[in-house]
Amino acid sequence: MNKCLLFKISTKGAPVLYFASMTTWRLKIDRKMEFPKALILTSYNYHEWKDQMARYLSQKGLYRITMAIEMEPTSMIEKSKYLNYMDEAHGSICMCISPELQFHLFSCNTPNEIWKKVEELYGK
Repeated sequence: MNKCLLFKISTKGAPVLYFASMTTWRLKIDRKMEFPKALILTSYNYHEWKDQMARYLSQKGLYRITMAIEMEPTSMIEKSKYLNYMDEAHGSICMCISPELQFHLFSCNTPNEIWKKVEELYGK
């Protein structure tokens, strides 16, 4: 089964990301994530972004993974789910950071590394 991403703009003007599965004869929507419009990190809004991003990640069940509170499981099935949540958290954070600031994150491989790097750069 192939996975693909679909984007559209909601009626509120916020981008909506759809994770979808392509089956032989139809397109099935698996999950929908809507990113709040004001959540884009710039050089000037770190503290506001941090609070809003933490609430957004909590709402999506990704905060504990982002903060590295939740440990990687040992069972293969649970590990696969955990890694998918890591990818979702990583993508969610990156999509909420201005493209002009993304170069700072090239060396970051986990959501926690991104969180710490952003905090190191702008949390003064």
